[in-house]
Amino acid sequence: MLMRHPPVRGSCSGIPTVGNVHEGGATGRAWARVVYVDRDPVAVAHSRELLAGDERTGVVQADIRYPDQILGDPVTRELIDFDEPVGVLMVAVLHFVADRDDPAGVVAGFRDAVVPGSFGVVSHATGCPVIRRRRSGRLMPIGRLIRR
Repeated sequence: MLMRHPPVRGSCSGIPTVGNVHEGGATGRAWARVVYVDRDPVAVAHSRELLAGDERTGVVQADIRYPDQILGDPVTRELIDFDEPVGVLMVAVLHFVADRDDPAGVVAGFRDAVVPGSFGVVSHATGCPVIRRRRSGRLMPIGRLIRR
């Protein structure tokens, strides 16, 4: 999901629901723009129907494994200005990208397209049943924020 930033923009979505990025990011921010991305034609069709008439939100049918298709899509280009900082949200999607499809390359494709001041959010499922704790008792971070 790609979102216009300051401070927020976002790429891969499923069907937008109540309280999703386009609502949270747009609240009180007339400049906010969101592009949802999904490869499932049914999810894309439903998303487009739900978001019909929302000129600040778009839906792109594409596969996250091919960042250039998402970044070059006319909907993305119309809504997201990559000369300004953006946010790229890859939440609960990269664990579906097989190692042979180069998930690090997928992330790099989006990272390389954004300017300094942009943010990336990545979450990933884990099979680890135990999260180790630091000596302070706080949970150890599993990953880190990608900041450009």
